[in-house]
Amino acid sequence: MNAERSRYIRDLQALAPLSDHTDAIGVDVNGKVVVQKKLPPPIDEFGIPRPEIMVRDLLGQMTTENYIWTGKIDLHHLATPKADFSVVRTKGEGAIGSDFRGMACLKIEPPRQMHNFAHHLFELPGRPSVDVMRQAVYEIDQAKLLSSTIDTHMNDYSINDTTKAQALCRVALAAMFEKMQEPQVGILPNVEELYNMELTDLRRTVNSLLRVRRLSKKHLIHPAIRKSSEWTQSRQAA
Repeated sequence: MNAERSRYIRDLQALAPLSDHTDAIGVDVNGKVVVQKKLPPPIDEFGIPRPEIMVRDLLGQMTTENYIWTGKIDLHHLATPKADFSVVRTKGEGAIGSDFRGMACLKIEPPRQMHNFAHHLFELPGRPSVDVMRQAVYEIDQAKLLSSTIDTHMNDYSINDTTKAQALCRVALAAMFEKMQEPQVGILPNVEELYNMELTDLRRTVNSLLRVRRLSKKHLIHPAIRKSSEWTQSRQAA
């Protein structure tokens, strides 16, 4: 038995405690864990895997309300397996598949038990078209530019007038919005919506796409592995 197969079986067996809390996992007479049903991949209409869809569909399989997930917090790539994406390279763009898979908004930090369950519960997502991946990466690049522009102006300590800094930031952003291609795959809101956001909301919106999000339902995470409130506040302020 190869190492990958051995790990698969070991991880599956570790889900035995879930058998009392979901109909998706069972244990046979020999104590072997069996996946009773698979769910479609948590993807949107463009074939892009979404953490919010994954969490919604996974928690929808739980028969125990507010089940407390265990295990250390770790990183879950929804664009999986890695090999499906790393092989996609385009002339002049390089590894577009890896760039797509590496986008922070396609990752989540759940407890290890939930991470493991997700791998066994969902069918593999497959790979979006190159055009979709290219557009998604473009939209993330636009989010980076917006975030950088806001940070540059709002952190300019040579301007000690907040109102003036905001006004200059708005001018710079307006110039960007004039040239921005309309988002097409829903990574970013549409340009008009972005333009009409308050600076605080715009900053929060774009920054949320540029960092890996932790499972937001904190009450479902065992207290021993929750981050401190100071850590949470620092992430929210970023």
